[in-house]
Order: sequence, then C-alpha cells, then structure tokens
Amino acid sequence: MFDYQRTFHVGVLVPDVDAAMAEYGAAQGVRWATVQHSEARSVWTPERGVEQVSLTFVYSCDGPHRIELLRGGAGSVWDCGDRPGLHHVGVQRRHGVADGGV
Repeated sequence: MFDYQRTFHVGVLVPDVDAAMAEYGAAQGVRWATVQHSEARSVWTPERGVEQVSLTFVYSCDGPHRIELLRGGAGSVWDCGDRPGLHHVGVQRRHGVADGGV
C-alpha cells in the first residue's frame, strides 16, 4: 500500500536544470544540493529494454519533502520535450520488507 506520509520527493522534468533551480528556488525558498550528471545512466523501459541515457538532476536540500529536478537525454524516459512537469513521487521504503511493499 502506498503511504503518502513516507513521501521523500517529487520528481519534476525540466528542459534546463539551472534555470529551474533559480525559478523553483526563488518561488519555494529552497536550497539545492550539487547538480549531478551521468552520461550513461542505465534505464529499462518496456519499449526499448535496457539502454544507457544521459541524465542531469538535483535535489532540494530542505525537507521533509524534497524536489528533484531532472533533465534527460533526447528521447529518454526523462526527456520532457515540450511537456515539462511532474514525473514521479519518490517514497522512502521500509527496510526489510520481504513482499516488496513500500
């Protein structure tokens, strides 16, 4: 069962991470961690199977609920194209749960 009390972050797809940091930072009053970049992030999708894609992302520092800004390579699952916005909700998982529940 999904427990919204365990929400850690919301992932937002953006076309420009630096510009989004400035915009969201000013609007939400949050500080940002160091921007991370990976040229070869493994991801699996039903359409393409496993592939390596580029990904740039950053998390806000302040919680309890954080913001993750993401920009993926063209055509990837993290590519916002012309539709930036909410992509996912990340939750904290309880350690030792055998059935895969969160």
